[in-house]
Amino acid sequence: MFAVCISQYLIIPRIIKMDTLLKVMLSVGYNRKPLPASHEAAIDEIWNSRLQGNPTLWNGSKFRIASVTDGSDGVTFNLGITSYKDFIGTNWSPNAKTLRRLGDQDYANSQVCVVIVRRVRMMSNKAPNIQ
Repeated sequence: MFAVCISQYLIIPRIIKMDTLLKVMLSVGYNRKPLPASHEAAIDEIWNSRLQGNPTLWNGSKFRIASVTDGSDGVTFNLGITSYKDFIGTNWSPNAKTLRRLGDQDYANSQVCVVIVRRVRMMSNKAPNIQ
């Protein structure tokens, strides 16, 4: 059996049996939604400022969990692609609350214009058969 917990906002509060289907839907539709040009420019400014203060900082791709669906046909993780630059430029922005408000206003979802960090933890009471 697996117990799945995604920190912050998404939680699957049940034990998932070994035969439960775990699916991943990877789609550009789950990427961070674009902001007005001035806010996108601010993301670049924040990133460049952080780079000047820490030249070892580097950008890279990471998954963005947009949502998790727990249905009768299994558990689906809806993933997009984002970057460390987007994380730093949205979540660490002095205007992070404004970015969430824009997401609410433009997309009816406060999380779509920022990069939400979520950690996925799975615990198993048996090792899976790897073939």
